[in-house]
Order: sequence, then structure tokens, then C-alpha cells
Amino acid sequence: MSLLDSLKKLFRPSAAESAADRNTTQGGQTLAVGHEPTIGSALQPRARRVLCSGPHGLHNMAYTEWGDAKNPRVLVCVHGLTRNGRDFDDLARALAGEYRVVCPDV
Repeated sequence: MSLLDSLKKLFRPSAAESAADRNTTQGGQTLAVGHEPTIGSALQPRARRVLCSGPHGLHNMAYTEWGDAKNPRVLVCVHGLTRNGRDFDDLARALAGEYRVVCPDV
């Protein structure tokens, strides 16, 4: 699935997808049909730091990482002025199944 397809699915689910996402009850447990449980913490944000070189020497840059850290498909989300990397949490969570999403605080 392409990035564009993922974004379309995120922002405009089809009627079939909406129906599949409805909660059902089975054996006393509420299940979300169409959503598989995730293995590990791929859909949980991980706070990281990387040592960077700047005009005034070395500094730590914080970033949030989502998805499989070994995934070669990396998507970098860079915020605008006066914002931060956590602005992308909803988008990153939605794309973490297919991409390693990195959201730096620059």
C-alpha cells in the first residue's frame, strides 16, 4: 500500500471499512473487527535522542519513533515553527503498520 493509499484510508474510510471497524462482542469481550492486535510496541511511540552537530557544537536532538525500527521504509515528519514532533502522533500511529515513522523535534 502506498503512502497516498494509507492517507486516503486514514482520512476517508470506505463504507465497507467503516462497517468492518464497528465493535462487536464475542465471549464477553469487545473486539474491533478488522483490527489485528499488534506485536510488541510498534504502534506505541518511542522517545529517542540522537547526537547532532550544530554551529555551536554537539547537541542532543529528541525525536519520536513509531513502527518497526528495522523497517527500511522510513517516513520523516518535520513540524513547522513553534510546533513539535508530537503533532504527528495520530498520523504516525496510522502509518506505523507500514512505515517506520520518525518525528524529530527540530
